[in-house]
Formats: sequence, C-alpha cells, structure tokens
Amino acid sequence: MPDPVVPFRGARFAQLTSVELAAGASLVLVDTVTAGRVAHGERWSAARIDTALDIAMAGELRLCDRLVLDGDVAARMRRFDALATCVLVGPRAADLAAAELARLERPAPGAALVVAGSRFADGAVFRIAGERVEQVTAAARALVGEACRRLGALPWQRRW
Repeated sequence: MPDPVVPFRGARFAQLTSVELAAGASLVLVDTVTAGRVAHGERWSAARIDTALDIAMAGELRLCDRLVLDGDVAARMRRFDALATCVLVGPRAADLAAAELARLERPAPGAALVVAGSRFADGAVFRIAGERVEQVTAAARALVGEACRRLGALPWQRRW
C-alpha cells in the first residue's frame, strides 16, 4: 500500500506492477491515484495516467488490469478525486474477498464513495472511487485491513 500517486499538471505517468505468486501464495495489494495537486488548481490536469497490474499465479497470468486516464479526465471523473485498486487473492485472503464482494451494494445516485468488485482466481479485485482522497484511503484500508492483519502486517502503521 504505497502512498497515493499525486500527478502534477501536464505529467505523463506510466506504471506497471507485475506480481508473480507461487502456488498457494496470498496477496493483498492497494494502488491509489489522485486527481493531482487540487489545492494548486491542478485537478485531473495530468496529460496521461497509465497504470497496469499483472498478477500471475504459479506461472499463469490470472489478472491483467489497466487504468488509462487522458484527454478531458476532469469531465469524465466528475466529482471523484481519487481511484484505488485493491486486490485480495490467495488461500489466506479468498474468504475475505468473497465476503467483501457479497457486501457490495449498488451505490446511491450521487454517492460520495463508490466501490465495485470482480472475482478472479481465488480472490477479487476492487475499484474504489471517491470525492476525497481520505475517503478512498479509508475505504481501501477497511477493505484490506483484516487480510493484512491475517497476513501479519498493517502497512500504513509503519509510516513516519
């Protein structure tokens, strides 16, 4: 769970995260991108944001997720200032991923926070969109928190 990406005006940001899991391994992953330096008037003003996530399990590609934001992103993102991708996969996280998927509800129109998810392999991938970075970060922590505890680490507690 690294700090959220905060792109500046005109930035071209490209990222590839590639994970190779051994058979029977588990993974908890969070990646967040924000609208940028909003306080400086740079809301969704990066030239291009391109992130890709590949997860292979026992040598077989099981997830290929990509997010590309370019053009008039502010108009498309409307009220949302942050997006997070969360992954819970593997035998030590599969039941938690299934429980989180079962808890998902259709968001109310105009909701400040929207969470969607899809099953893959023995886990799930979730996307969280929120009006505020803090909302998205809190929702991501809540979503992966129990899995992190189960795996023996709370990454956000080791900062500063």
